[in-house]
Order: sequence, then structure tokens, then C-alpha cells
Amino acid sequence: EGTVFDLVARCLGPEADLLREYNQAAQSLAEQPEDSALGAEVDRLQSELDRTDGWSLDHKVASVIDRVGLSPDEPFDTLSGGNKSRAMLARALVGEPHLLILDEPTNHLDFAGIRWLEEFLKKGDFAVLFVSHDRAFLRSLSTRILELDRGRGIPYEGNYSSWLEQKQKRLEQEQ
Repeated sequence: EGTVFDLVARCLGPEADLLREYNQAAQSLAEQPEDSALGAEVDRLQSELDRTDGWSLDHKVASVIDRVGLSPDEPFDTLSGGNKSRAMLARALVGEPHLLILDEPTNHLDFAGIRWLEEFLKKGDFAVLFVSHDRAFLRSLSTRILELDRGRGIPYEGNYSSWLEQKQKRLEQEQ
């Protein structure tokens, strides 16, 4: 519910709640500039943000949303499936993770969205663990593979093509 900004900021805790309240009040004030009670509320929230350095969160959230190519003011529920995925990615990234875990990340993305995600993840300063059946995505991003086979995890070093070769050799050895 809410805008892309609201969705992304929501996971940053009470300080972000204050920022979201300010943005909503400021939007309401822009629509009803004669409402003095609303003006006083915006002033109060602005003072609180000044006191707690909440403006740094505003910049952080806006920057992450910009990195994923969305507008902070768009209502989340009107986004396409691919843009909803981008918004959820922004929500995960705003917490500055060291490890990003993705389950079938290319589902609901069109070709351009998949290419964008590949390039975005290649530039990231975090580790990515992903599960995918998208072989082109695997070829583009994999550097290590953990194959799950009959209840065992079998690690492979290298990209998807290397994994195919190593797996074939393993299967031949098992024969």
C-alpha cells in the first residue's frame, strides 16, 4: 500500500515512519494550502526530522529508488509486475545488505527487465545467492553453483558452462 517511496522506506524503522508521515502531510498541504493545522503538522514533522537527521534517510531511500529506475511518487499497486519486482529489490537494497538472496528473480520480468537486472547485479557491492531456472541468467551471472541432487549439495567453481562440463564428468564417473 502507498507509493514506491513508502514501500521502500517502511523497512527502515521509526525514523523512516517519521519521514513518510512528513511526505504525506506535505502532499496534503500542497493540495490544501489554506489548512493551518496541516501547516503546523508539517512544521512539527520537519523540526523532528531536522533534530533526528531524518533527511539523510530521505536521500538514501530516493537514491536507491533512482538506482532501480523508478519514481518515488508512483503508487505501488499501479506498477507492472516487473516494476513491482524493482520496487521490492529497492526495499531489500535500502538496508545495505551484504548478501542478497533472490528466488527466481527473472519471473515476471520482460527481456529488457532481465537485462537490466543482470547489469544491476553485476555492478552491486554485495554477494548474490539466487535460485533460477533461467539458463541465460545463470550463464550471465553465475560464478559458483551449488547443485542439489538426491539430498546432497554439490559445489562447483566456475560459471554455468563450466558446471555443465563438471556435472557431465561426475555423471560419467558415477556410471
